[in-house]
Amino acid sequence: MADAFDRFKYLSDKLGKVLFDLKQNPSPHVPNPAGSKKRASVALVIRVRPAHNEVIESLESIPSDKVNLDAFFSQDWVKSGSPEVLFIKRIDRSGDRWSGHVALPGGRRDPEDEDDLGTAVRETWEEVGLKLDSKDCITISNLPERIISTTWGHQVLMVICPYVFLWTSPKSPTLQLQPCEIASAHWIPLATLLSPALRTQQLADFSDRLMHRRGPLVRYLSRSLIGKMSFSAIRLIPNESYYATILTDIVAPPTSRIRSILSWMIPVANAKSLPPAPPPLQLWGLTLGILADFLDQFPPYDAVKLWTYPTFTPPDLQLIIYLSTLSKRQANARTLNDGARTPQSIAQSTVTPTSSTRRGSSGQSNNTAIDNTTAAVAVDQPFAPTSNTVSSSTAKSSTHAVGTLLDGYYDRMKIAIGIFLVWRLGLGIAFSIWVARHVRVGWKVKVSR
Repeated sequence: MADAFDRFKYLSDKLGKVLFDLKQNPSPHVPNPAGSKKRASVALVIRVRPAHNEVIESLESIPSDKVNLDAFFSQDWVKSGSPEVLFIKRIDRSGDRWSGHVALPGGRRDPEDEDDLGTAVRETWEEVGLKLDSKDCITISNLPERIISTTWGHQVLMVICPYVFLWTSPKSPTLQLQPCEIASAHWIPLATLLSPALRTQQLADFSDRLMHRRGPLVRYLSRSLIGKMSFSAIRLIPNESYYATILTDIVAPPTSRIRSILSWMIPVANAKSLPPAPPPLQLWGLTLGILADFLDQFPPYDAVKLWTYPTFTPPDLQLIIYLSTLSKRQANARTLNDGARTPQSIAQSTVTPTSSTRRGSSGQSNNTAIDNTTAAVAVDQPFAPTSNTVSSSTAKSSTHAVGTLLDGYYDRMKIAIGIFLVWRLGLGIAFSIWVARHVRVGWKVKVSR
């Protein structure tokens, strides 16, 4: 417990240094590749909650004309406070690729948006009612932009642009959730996002995406053979939560006359069952890919080490994937430790995607995050310092850490799945032959008698 306290005691000071580096070293703009025009932006909103012994009413935020990172983090209540990140949980909606996911506020860019930053500001206001262009907020910088494709990279969907914002007021902002899109919003302590104890796994039904292209039979066979995909996740423990309420949540539907009669005749029919407990909040997939690179900039710079490789639930398939990807995972780990890019390549300020854009420095496909329906693929030189001097912290943030680890991993996973299917087929044939022989022997013994 003491080690954990010492590790997070000065988290606000560490946050200030990370945000300063981000502000001094913005990420390059990534244009849309050919055939794709869609762009989206998300907002990573950070605030500092004053310590429990602080009287919030007595605290004052810095005047808007004097707001800067040095002045903000020099305040006593900030030094002793707890940094938090805002997450939303989207409503469950049929046909939505990210239905029910925990995510960052944001959405697709509209034609009237001035730029990607404007999209992040507008979407955050529309979804949670938080004004990121107010005097109480500092726009820090953007994080590395990513090209989003369907699983295994068959089709480019959009470019996603994350932006970091700092809420400077000691008072918690009042959120107004859009009930048609957002189910809830949560302020999550940054310390819990860095805690190894809250790392877990998220199971996703990979066969769902096959039903639309191959039909329900292929979906059933796929689920029976390869099970579900298992992804690295973080269990979120909110410090403050907001929930959207719509009329159907608080107004009960009219009771039919038949049910009224049955409830009078049979008391059990009138008994109301308790609503099911909500599932735990878990951060995974694309949003975790964005957060992983951000969290890895905090000492001791090992947040990505807590991340685990995606796999499947059957034990024999897990073993085949482990053996098939072992050499690639070891090579990627060495690349991450040694530094994937030189300062000269990092200093590039623009990126122009081409037919070979979705390639890492090794020439293999470079997936920075993936769930059961989408993947985020990085481009070369994803981080561009404004000077030729690259500090250790800047160099560490200059590459998609998760993307480096996943470089070529899914190509090996495809091969492993093929080996697994041949293995299962051979196992089934061998079992069928064994059964047939025993039935034949039993029949001969019965006939001889």
